[in-house]
Amino acid sequence: IGGGFIGLELAATARKLGAEVGVIEGLPRILSRGVPKEIAAIVDERHRREGVKILCGARIATIGHQGDGANILLADGGSIAADLLVVGIGATPNTELAEAAGLAVEDGIAVDETLRTSDPDIFAAGDCCSFPLSHYHGRRVRLEAWRNAQEQGTLVAANLMGAAKLVASVPWFWSDQYELTLQIAGLADDAAVTVRRDLSDDAFILFHLDGEGRLIAASAIGPGNAVARDIRLAEMLIATGSRPDPAALASPETKLKKLLGV
Repeated sequence: IGGGFIGLELAATARKLGAEVGVIEGLPRILSRGVPKEIAAIVDERHRREGVKILCGARIATIGHQGDGANILLADGGSIAADLLVVGIGATPNTELAEAAGLAVEDGIAVDETLRTSDPDIFAAGDCCSFPLSHYHGRRVRLEAWRNAQEQGTLVAANLMGAAKLVASVPWFWSDQYELTLQIAGLADDAAVTVRRDLSDDAFILFHLDGEGRLIAASAIGPGNAVARDIRLAEMLIATGSRPDPAALASPETKLKKLLGV
């Protein structure tokens, strides 16, 4: 249950191991959180080609035991029997300790740009905290990704020693499913313009710009490491607040390094 990264990665792995797999998603499409529909459609098609049954827009009425397995009754009256049921529908941060300590909580433990909580002697890092992103006008976010947790842990350690470093990294996510790798840098929610650059016959990158022409995110998909280099360069462009020419972004002949000035 759940057509996000966790559910789909598990579906791909289970299918490669020979299991019959079904994915139940309540929203109209899979990967609706932060993944452009063009890329989500490719992932959807790849799973279906592999034999995964994907049911979108489905509402679950009840879940019950059926022998050693489970039976899922859908709101429309249909039912699905399964030997094993895995629910991957999102994460809720554990904030009970923070609340008991009187710390401010806002979709997670609220911290400032140094990851300091409302108590100056307490810091928080990783999936449990929400923090302001300078690249997005101080927008407060909570990121559930390993690199974010790793980088924030290092930053907190430095700040506990008095470094006063600020959160400056660009959000980055990735997922491997079958031979495909999906990578996203930045947050595309406020994009006004999206430009596509084809990297090869089976790989492309989407550049997302805001209303002022600033590059705020990039989304890409392709086999293996086909998109890794371009996403890394896009991440650097986002970090510098670049306003590249959309025509240059769309043209494979224009090197992204040139847009960085290196």
